[in-house]
Amino acid sequence: PASHGRRTAAELVLAGYLKWGEDCFAHLSGIFAIALCDRAEGKCLLARDHFGAKPLAYSVNGERLAFASEFSPLLALQPERRTNRRALLEFQLHGDILPPATIYDGIRTIPHGHYLSIERGKNSPQLKSYFNAFDVVSQSAYDRLAGLGAKRFLDELDAAMHESIQSNMAGGGPIGVALSGGVDSATLTAIAARHGDIQAINVSVPHGRNLDERPMAEAVARHVGVALSVVTMSGDLYRRELVDATLANEMPFWHVQNLGYYLASRR
Repeated sequence: PASHGRRTAAELVLAGYLKWGEDCFAHLSGIFAIALCDRAEGKCLLARDHFGAKPLAYSVNGERLAFASEFSPLLALQPERRTNRRALLEFQLHGDILPPATIYDGIRTIPHGHYLSIERGKNSPQLKSYFNAFDVVSQSAYDRLAGLGAKRFLDELDAAMHESIQSNMAGGGPIGVALSGGVDSATLTAIAARHGDIQAINVSVPHGRNLDERPMAEAVARHVGVALSVVTMSGDLYRRELVDATLANEMPFWHVQNLGYYLASRR
């Protein structure tokens, strides 16, 4: 709280905007979806984080622009609900839809690393980029890392992962970590356990021995000393939860595992 000498996230964004203007989004670190109204300048800005972890969608109907973190409230404002057939074809071919398109006609999403500028008196909002991965993933960056040697490279990678995971654990409340038992989730769980109390969550498929990752997850949880909560998947549970999970996702699932992620997140 600000009264305790600490600024809230909203205050920090406003301070950054006062200092850097529209360039402030490039200075932010973390995940965010921001709506910022500047009455003095007569404009509104909608910004999405560098990699699009937070959802942010909008629709324009006549002179009214609406925005939300979900499609549902925007659909309620549409005079007619229609599927974006081109986006649907893209989803069927590639399992995803590139922003700003969505599966619905009339609803667009702000791409990652972009913000939307809506200015008073202008006919249409302007989509602007503030981050491009090619600016940081370059041949020179690769050459620098390749020249470090194995020991220094691993030390730098380790430091970066600790910093990233610790920053994602900031704030109050319990922290959950999805733990399949594979290399990626095991590494994240082990690092997270060093920075706070966490609860590991695994989705078990006991009827399919080749699919069930619970034994590996239990081994990792014991090794790093964290509690493990297990969601047991069955055919009946899958069929019972599929409709609600799809509604919550607001998109067709592209992989059978998506329902498992939904149940783990709910747990």
